Amino acid sequence: MIMFRHQPLSLVFLLCVSVLIFGACASDPTPDPAGYIESHPEVRVSPPIALSCEKVVESGNPGADLPEGVSPALKRDAQSYADDFGVELGEALVRLQGQGTIGRLGSTIQASEPDTYAGHWIQHEPQYRMVVLFTRDGESTICPYIEAHPLYSIVEVRSAAANMADLELSQGEAMSVAAEVGIRAESSINVFQNLVELYVMDAEQLESALEQAGLTLPDHVRVVPVSAFSVPAS
Repeated sequence: MIMFRHQPLSLVFLLCVSVLIFGACASDPTPDPAGYIESHPEVRVSPPIALSCEKVVESGNPGADLPEGVSPALKRDAQSYADDFGVELGEALVRLQGQGTIGRLGSTIQASEPDTYAGHWIQHEPQYRMVVLFTRDGESTICPYIEAHPLYSIVEVRSAAANMADLELSQGEAMSVAAEVGIRAESSINVFQNLVELYVMDAEQLESALEQAGLTLPDHVRVVPVSAFSVPAS
């Protein structure tokens, strides 16, 4: 189960980055005990890959005027977004209304490309993008999904080390191992860095317990010490 550890955000729409789940209450990650993950996890996700897909249709105008019939709540959210990111109100509204489209496209790709899909998120700045990760052949994989799609102009592809299925498997195994050695833990999938974060109160205690039991954590897992565990939101 993915645990949400964010502090409350000013806008609910920012939670759409489904699997993008950081431990906000965690301290900065310390060096990983017992080498559970590569020394430099930042290299697990590449810079953007240049795409050469053929654009079949024109995407929508992100700077469109604010249409009529917008609910007061959505307009307030759009105004907050516009203020936060320095864009026009019409563009902010288009971005908010488009998040459902981005979510559906991401779900379609995940269901159709489970062997290589490694996650996606919405990047709000410096450029507005839908970032999609693949473990290989990202350019050729993404093109059929976006060539005739209104999101064509904002999709960005990067490569990653582990697919989402492997991350989910590692997450489940890490939680099971922690439970087996009697260590309370929580976890989430950090899509930005393409790894699983295992939150514990005492990383050294976990390392010692694993050593005594002759166990190790699975691949793609980083141990993150925290000062407190998450509290369910009401």
